[in-house]
Amino acid sequence: MGSGFPRKTAGDVDSRAFPLSHAQKGLWFAQQLDPNVPILVAQYVELRGPVDVGALKWASEQGSFDIESPGVRLVDYAGEPYQLADETIEDELAYVDLRSRENPVAEAHRWMDERRRRPMSVYRDRLISATLLHLGRDHYFLTTFAHHLILDGYGAMVLMNRVAELYTHAVERTEAPPSKALPLRDLYVAEDAYPKSRRFEIDRTYWAERTQNLPEPSRLTDRQSNPSAVSLLASRVMDPVVVDEMGALAREWNSFEVPIVVAAFAGYLSRMTGNAEVVLSLPVSARTTAGARRSGGSVANVVPLRIAVDPHGSTRDLVRRVQLELTGALRHQRYRYEDILHDMRSTSQVSRGFGPMVNIMMFHTETWWGEVLGELNVLTAGPVDDLAVAIYPGAAGQNVRVDFEGNPAVYGRDELAGHHARFLDYLGGFVGADAATTVGSLPLLTHVELDALAPLTGPPAVAPLTLPDLFDLTVNSDSVALRCGDAEMTYRALHERSNRLARRLLAHGVGVGNRVALMLPRSIEQVVAVWAVARCGAAFVPVDRATRPNASRT
Repeated sequence: MGSGFPRKTAGDVDSRAFPLSHAQKGLWFAQQLDPNVPILVAQYVELRGPVDVGALKWASEQGSFDIESPGVRLVDYAGEPYQLADETIEDELAYVDLRSRENPVAEAHRWMDERRRRPMSVYRDRLISATLLHLGRDHYFLTTFAHHLILDGYGAMVLMNRVAELYTHAVERTEAPPSKALPLRDLYVAEDAYPKSRRFEIDRTYWAERTQNLPEPSRLTDRQSNPSAVSLLASRVMDPVVVDEMGALAREWNSFEVPIVVAAFAGYLSRMTGNAEVVLSLPVSARTTAGARRSGGSVANVVPLRIAVDPHGSTRDLVRRVQLELTGALRHQRYRYEDILHDMRSTSQVSRGFGPMVNIMMFHTETWWGEVLGELNVLTAGPVDDLAVAIYPGAAGQNVRVDFEGNPAVYGRDELAGHHARFLDYLGGFVGADAATTVGSLPLLTHVELDALAPLTGPPAVAPLTLPDLFDLTVNSDSVALRCGDAEMTYRALHERSNRLARRLLAHGVGVGNRVALMLPRSIEQVVAVWAVARCGAAFVPVDRATRPNASRT
């Protein structure tokens, strides 16, 4: 795989070629803006068990032929990109043996990261590659890297399932059923007809209403950067107790786990940013027919999910609001992201992204390859410019996983991990809240962060000093200590005079526990007297000269 193609020019384009769909044109233009960051769909299946490499190579080749997308190459015709499903392309599965490496698994991840970063020419390079990484005895990674132009995330799942099906029949020596995938040209024809349909106008009206005065994106950081091919990842399987509680709530509320997680993230984002209305970017398959759902190709879309978060409202109300938004978005999911932005500009609104991406991975992560159970791992659904949240619902409500994928130029590793842990704690509180708990009252800090605050401690205490000790700190200073009108006194002179007066007080029996009345106006003499009394260990009692004689004798 990875062989180059000669670039076709006007006049010699293959008659079987056809233009890019509306969805593909948006991806093509995006790739031209930054050719160094490939827009890839990347995944690998971990296989732990015996693998028949020969059968796998056959299944990979036959699956590519059935789905057609792996054989697509782009040709230039009169300055416009066309696509051609070329049946003559050799599509043999590549093989890399990493068993001799010190840490084969780490080496495999380095290999996959390097592959994700590699720039790709959409005209000259193969737009898909599959490689079997051999890590150890009966341990493999089956990797797939496909440009989004020819295969979206849903299409990649269709291809993987078809290859797994073919491989299983091959090792079991049974006949595989025929492919039900539509030819790519049929997908193009359906996409080309959509803008001329009544459905298009209905969808356009819906999104025009939903994006009226769309708020600025809510973000967890002020930093911004260009999209990154390789992102940071924070991943964790949810606590089974929380999963059980979430399943019970979903049944009670006639909902599903996904709207609950999305609602919790909307609440978290609102609390962290202070925005009462947040907008999320929702990737959708845009496959509204059974034929499209059985096929490859690239038709996926991104639509805004606009959510009002009432801090005084209940978690149940927020879930209902999210469920309504999700239902509306899915009903109108074919209207293109690019068209939504274009319509927003036409009404004098600023073109911008919608907000953090929430990707709902509605597929099983486990597939059978003969007698070997393979576990699917999504490396990327495309470059990340800020933050992407991936939700992997588990089978029968188990093993629900939530990933945070962040642009490394925008988030630090610890920062991303902190948000991820904080959100999962917030989600636990969201699910476990009673009917009286409001969204705004749910705690935001993690248990670790809360433990760090209790007990609250300040800096180390300063050693105690008596008033005479403080006076003695300046005994040798010739700086001006007191100024009253034209009169001045240095610290050294202040010590000398207060010491003389203190000796006189001591001679009259003044000592610790006594009180000495001071009836002096604000003056240098008053300060000298205060210092003198303090040196004796006594307390001074200021007396107002305007006090009545009888009161002063009392």
